[in-house]
Amino acid sequence: MQQFVQEKVAAVQVDVGKLDVISDGFIYYQMLCFCQNTRLAFLGRNTLTPRISDILAEVDATILKALCQKGTTNAHGEWTAVFRRFVDVKVPLPHFRVVVDVNPNAGSAISAFYAASVSLVQWLGFCCHPEQNFIDLASTWAPGQDLANPD
Repeated sequence: MQQFVQEKVAAVQVDVGKLDVISDGFIYYQMLCFCQNTRLAFLGRNTLTPRISDILAEVDATILKALCQKGTTNAHGEWTAVFRRFVDVKVPLPHFRVVVDVNPNAGSAISAFYAASVSLVQWLGFCCHPEQNFIDLASTWAPGQDLANPD
């Protein structure tokens, strides 16, 4: 699974490099945010995030670097390490806090995974039957499986 995700990340990183020919900064931004950044969202939502969050963070870093290169006309290379970390924290914030709004794949994958898990548990509650033991739902819905083990 990690190898598959790594291959997809490598493809996104190559495609981000191909966008350098776009001279219009606004179109470049939209292509990065709405085309390249969203390509791994499905994998992030439907895969165990502890296994791939580090891999998704690579795409986040690639997109942030590309935005900084284009937005500063390569002047970002002269930034101090402290200022660079500040920018890396500020750029992925929601649009009502800053202008850029690049949704980080690693963070959104974690929240989507837990939101999907809560929805599943809620749905299982609606599908109850008379012999269901509400104290031990695992024995009813996943007999013989260790739900504490993510593998």
